[in-house]
Amino acid sequence: MVDYGMFYAYWSQNWDADPDELSERIRRASACGFDLLEIHCDALASWTADERADFREHAAEHDVDLSFVTTLSEETDISSADPDVRQRGREQLTEAIELVDEMDGVGLGGITYSAWNPDFDGGLEEKAARTERAIDVWRDLSDVAEEHDVLCTVEVLNRFEQFMLNTAAEARSFVEAVDSPNLQIMLDTFHMNIEEDDMAEAIRTAGDWLGHFHVGENNRRPPKADGNMPWADIGDALDAADYGGPVVMEPFLLPGGDVAPDIGVWRDLAGDDDLDELATESLAFLETALEG
Repeated sequence: MVDYGMFYAYWSQNWDADPDELSERIRRASACGFDLLEIHCDALASWTADERADFREHAAEHDVDLSFVTTLSEETDISSADPDVRQRGREQLTEAIELVDEMDGVGLGGITYSAWNPDFDGGLEEKAARTERAIDVWRDLSDVAEEHDVLCTVEVLNRFEQFMLNTAAEARSFVEAVDSPNLQIMLDTFHMNIEEDDMAEAIRTAGDWLGHFHVGENNRRPPKADGNMPWADIGDALDAADYGGPVVMEPFLLPGGDVAPDIGVWRDLAGDDDLDELATESLAFLETALEG
């Protein structure tokens, strides 16, 4: 039995959120039946310690766990040849791990190994060199993650958003090289649909290293019975891998704000749907599809 979650930006056009806004999303996630709300670390960056403590208590009162993601930029890219850039990335990831610990979060994921949407025109040799630099940084950071008892993951992205880890096989090589129980793999059906020859086989490739799983349709709508994803096969593969981590929906439906340009939402994908009803129906379908 896994815990099911929803990404916090499902209900918003913007990445930032104040304590009242995120508390309302905790309430909505709980009402929809989710066990977990996933949040970008930046959303809490400007909060006071008291605000974070109150939010943590609010989530516990609604029986909703918290998980977190962070995103490296070209200024904090731990794969960079510039040691100052790598150091800034190391500091960002350390602060993110500390935040997850402070918030009693279940883990930290996201683009934790290189920049999101980087300006990259290097070839395979440059990719290999960057991968080795990121592995070296994570060998150090894994000690921080172990000290704080935080499970971290590297998210596999499609080729249009990143160049380093595009498949489960590449991610497995990365985490095996780091060789820490606190660094595992995050797979996402949206990205897998673009890059993997066989989505179920990719899950089996990740195997014991799979620590976090994102779900959504090929157009980033919530999972549904008449969608394009092979949900039954995905569920069978998760069972075969004995996966017990979170399964988190990461839909992006709303145009406008600062989320849409980053994600590429150029039309209204919500339409007349009530977001809470859509999420509730999708969760009910997903539980049946994945668990049989």
